[in-house]
Amino acid sequence: MAMSSMLTKSFSHAFGLFIDKIGAGEINCECVIRELNESSDVDQVIEKQLELFQKAVPTMSKRQKQQLLILIVYLCQFKYFLKDKTCLSAMTPFVVTFVQQANKAVEKKIGYLAMGSLLECTDKIVYLCVNTIIKDISGKDPSVIVMALNVIPHIHDVDLLQSITPFIERRLSHSDCSVRKSSFMALHSMFRIHPELIKDCELHFCKAITDHNPEVTPSTIPYIHDLLKTFPQNQEKVCCKLVVILEQIVSGCLPVFMSKKGIPAPWTQINLLKIFEDSQFGDETKWQLGEILVQMLNRYQISRERINFAVQSQCLSLIFSKFHPNDRCFEPALNCLKVFLQVQETKRNSNILAIGLEHLTKLSEKRPAYCYTFQTLVMNCLSHEDLTIQKQTFLLLHSLINEKNFKTVFDHLMKNLQEKFQHSQFGAKMSERSCHIIKQNPFIYLEIIILLL
Repeated sequence: MAMSSMLTKSFSHAFGLFIDKIGAGEINCECVIRELNESSDVDQVIEKQLELFQKAVPTMSKRQKQQLLILIVYLCQFKYFLKDKTCLSAMTPFVVTFVQQANKAVEKKIGYLAMGSLLECTDKIVYLCVNTIIKDISGKDPSVIVMALNVIPHIHDVDLLQSITPFIERRLSHSDCSVRKSSFMALHSMFRIHPELIKDCELHFCKAITDHNPEVTPSTIPYIHDLLKTFPQNQEKVCCKLVVILEQIVSGCLPVFMSKKGIPAPWTQINLLKIFEDSQFGDETKWQLGEILVQMLNRYQISRERINFAVQSQCLSLIFSKFHPNDRCFEPALNCLKVFLQVQETKRNSNILAIGLEHLTKLSEKRPAYCYTFQTLVMNCLSHEDLTIQKQTFLLLHSLINEKNFKTVFDHLMKNLQEKFQHSQFGAKMSERSCHIIKQNPFIYLEIIILLL
């Protein structure tokens, strides 16, 4: 297993300094990286070097120990190629001791980076680290607390996580926003590993939604989303409060630095819209949400930036799944869909057209009548140079068929399937989807099967 010379140089350049004179010989990071690059036996090289370093640890200066920690981070990247990871585990006491004795934030950061890398390699060492992590989470220095919290996602032992949970929950009320932000992220990672670790979801909902600092919100929304999927009984009550947060974001109440391309906190908006799409909520919340969506669609259609399309796409997905055609937001959504489907303008970016066709497919499955408006455009897409666009268009064709255009659309379908997708898995899939629309004429369906098989 050899590494590229470019990667070797990048690591050497990034780490900068080398290990000076350790033990009897002169060993440095560059030497180790070069040896790993040239050797076919990674285990042997790493075991040999770490054994050498372990013997020299007592005589190392603090600077050399920091450099050794950085080298450990690098060596941990070989975890998937190691047959025996005990050689890396053997460095755990050194790493834990360094973190405990570190007086400066930089030293702590390097130590926790190495600890996190070791925990990724093997979970057998976690019991050696947990007391240090809990001690730092309970400390007073916000930067150190954040470092300790950032290691939590690397721990997968449920019993240990259960013992750490109360300490993290206390940090949800910390005065420093970075600590609260990291606490929510740590709890989210724990929740994904084992949902039963979270006993008081009501407390977490309350803390996440009522946090006064807008910088914390982007970290809490994904956690709220997963909580609501697991505890659907809270959806209506929580969505009622989340719609107020969305309204504040769209109204421009957030700091300017959270905006991108003129859109305030776009990814927070997208994540909030995903929550609404996956949740059930009351009529009043639905009406409020509909008004906000109209405002968003009218405002964001002005720009052609990609992030604008991303937010608009999520708006369309929500409207087509949750709202009725008679709702006020439905008409602006159809106008927005036309922008995605402008073939000539989006020819340079097929992704936008593909997204538009995907939304049209979802819409046609529920309300086929809307597909007739785009009949000419859909037929033109069958000749698009991008094969993905062609496939997405084929999935739409069944919505276009009626008594008047059956012969035209069917001939078009047959011609393209025979030319481009004969003997393919997609062709067989299309023949199955076509079954229900041409069941009036079984001989035609038989003809398709014969052509595609």
